[in-house]
Order: sequence, then C-alpha cells, then structure tokens
Amino acid sequence: MTAGLIMGALQGGFSLGTGNKFFNFNSTFSTGTESQIQVTYRTAGTMSNLWIRVTTGTTTGSSTLTLRINGANGNETLSIAQGATGAFQAGQTDNIAAGDKINGVFNSGDNNIQISIIAVTFTPTTTSTSLSKCGYNSFMGGNTATFFMSIVNGGNNQGGSESLSKFRMRKSFTASNCCVNVSTNNSSSPPTIKSRKNGANGNIAVSPTANTTGIFEDTSHNDSLVSGDDYNYTFVTTDNQFQVGFVSIELTNSNGDICLGTSTDNNFGGATFNTSVTNYGGLAGDVIADTTESDMQVTINASYIFSQLVINIDTNSITSNPSATINLRANGGNTGVVISAINNQTGILVDNSHTYTSSSSDLMNYQIITGATGGPSMSYRQLAVNANFQSAAPGGGGPSYQHFDAAVSPKKKHQNYNSFGGQMIVFG
Repeated sequence: MTAGLIMGALQGGFSLGTGNKFFNFNSTFSTGTESQIQVTYRTAGTMSNLWIRVTTGTTTGSSTLTLRINGANGNETLSIAQGATGAFQAGQTDNIAAGDKINGVFNSGDNNIQISIIAVTFTPTTTSTSLSKCGYNSFMGGNTATFFMSIVNGGNNQGGSESLSKFRMRKSFTASNCCVNVSTNNSSSPPTIKSRKNGANGNIAVSPTANTTGIFEDTSHNDSLVSGDDYNYTFVTTDNQFQVGFVSIELTNSNGDICLGTSTDNNFGGATFNTSVTNYGGLAGDVIADTTESDMQVTINASYIFSQLVINIDTNSITSNPSATINLRANGGNTGVVISAINNQTGILVDNSHTYTSSSSDLMNYQIITGATGGPSMSYRQLAVNANFQSAAPGGGGPSYQHFDAAVSPKKKHQNYNSFGGQMIVFG
C-alpha cells in the first residue's frame, strides 16, 4: 500500500462565509455552485483521514466539513464546535472509483472562523502505484492572450515568459489524465489546453466543446518526465468569452515517489521576502510568508523519506552570504534538508545530498530566513520537495493537504468566487 498526500496553503487563514461552500481539493476557490469545482479522479482508491486546521474559531454555532462524491455526501465528515481551534480529523473512509467527481463542502457557523489547511488521504487500489494529483487554479482567460500555467497552484503568466511557469521535476513520473474545468465558455472556437515539456508542446491536449462549460479531459495521452524536466501548461485565447477554472493532472510512478510543490502568481511577481525576516510556508499551495509556524504545519500521517528540496529564485538583491536559507522543518525544528543561496543568487537551486525520514505524527512545513544586508528583498516562484513513501500511519495512509487563500485577489479577476485553497497533491 502506498498512501498519498494532497496539499495547499495561504498564510494565517481565511473565512468562507456562512452556508454551504463547495471546494475542490485541487482548487483555490470555494463557491455555492458545486459543479464548478469538481475534479475527476481517474485512479481508483480509498480516501481517509479528512483533516482541517482552524486558526480562529466561530463566535456563533458549530461548523462541519464533509467529503463529496459525485454530488452527494460521502462517509467522511467532522464537526468543529463553536470557538474551537486547532487540528481536527475524521475517522471514516470512502471508496473512490475511477471516474468519480470529488470535492468537499464546508458549512460555517459564522464569518469569523479562519482556516489554514484542509487535508485528505488518498490510497490507490493498485498497491504498486504512487500518485501525485497536482492542481492549478486561477480562473484564467476572459481576454485575448497567451496563458502559461504551472502544474501547481500559483496564478497565470498571461503574455509573459514561460520560464516563470515551469515546474522543475526532481523524480521520474508519468503525467496523464489531465482534467480541465471550464467556468465560462461562450466561444465558438475555444482554445486547447496543452501540456508543455522543456519549452515544447507535450502529448497531452484537452479540447473543450464550443459554448459549453464543465469538465473536459484527455485520458488517452501521457508525458514521460524525468529529473531535470520542466513541465507546465499553456492555452491561447482569441476572444474574451472563455475562462478556465482549474487544471489538474495525475503524476504516477511505481517507486513510491510523490512531489509536493508550491508556486506563485507569475503575472504579478514572485513571493517577496524582505531582509532579516523568518517566515513559514506550507509544503504545497501558494508561495506564502506567514510569521506563525503552527499555521503552516500539517500532520504527515505516514513515514516518508524527504529529499530533493528545490527552489527557483527569480530576484535577489540581498548581499548577505547566505542571502536566504530554506529549511524543511518537522515539529518546529530543522530536518537537515536545506538550501542556502549566496549573495544575490538567483535561479534553480537544489539540495541533492540531504534526506529526512518522517514519522507518521510529524508536523511539517518550510522555513525561509533572509539575510540582513543589501536588499530590499528576494523573491521566488517555486519551492518543492519530493517524498518516498515508507509506511502508513495506524488506521490509514498519509493525508493529503490543501491550504487556502484568505481573500479574493482583484489581480486575478476572480469572478464572484470566494478564495479557498491552494494546490493539492495526492500521493498514493
């Protein structure tokens, strides 16, 4: 058995508002329209360990979190009492068939509750399969442009350099089962969403039907990826009548490897860190800068060997040596998996030599420390780590995690959606 993890994050927490808010475990958004956030799973398996972290509790009433399968409640559900904070986990399981449409629903007692993480474990039925389910979310389109997208959360790179959207692979995977949820489509000739490998078109292509919204897939083609490959998506709009809500893809291998990645909005610059700061980020989702480490910690619920920490620094005016130190953290301490950037250093940096073996109870996250001289800042586009599954926690496999945006971003032109999450990665 190989247990899987999905995850995303944004600093501090966010409020969804009252009433039923549907969210996609690969999505940045929540909404009252469930069909706009569903994602198709083409790998059968079991979901368990539904998990949430609450940073600020309600002042009125309790809240509930429930897994949804094909528009109906699954078995997994948990309740959060009025005023309660911390981490909560459900004890039920759900069987997922290939082709099921998966999402969650959250019902809050009031607008005061703040959430930083939602998680769920996915364990594939085929025991030799390791699965990372990567999601990219940013309601892109609505104008005439070329869009480049990371395979993990982070916004679009409209009309910009493709290099800012590339996700650097550090293990070998097969990418397949691309799923696109089209939120707006009044176009008679909608664009094809394509995979990109090392700056050229890959084999995967999803072609939405004219004037039709909903889920479209390519279940026939795949891309073979090895360490050092850069991977992303693209599409070109010819009118302002088309928007993509999210794109997800399944990365599989038979070695027990999964990847956890963060990226940021390429249209508006990378995540910026000033001199002399210590910030924390979730293992996947948006690139963020949170000053409270506990907000970004997630329970791994399985044993993994973590390695191949990688960062893509796009700007750096800090002259200290090191100008930035990036640590993989467990239980509030450094794991020894670390990257140090020298003065003004930019580009892709990798820790090729250090590993960390987690226990199932570990609380894990990233830490970013910047130097004191020069500046004013450094920024990066991608921060990721790979993990090799060793053993599941008692009672189930490792959870998948998601972190969430705290507010709608006017830069991304989110249209009447409540911001909800970051990227999620499923391991299996």
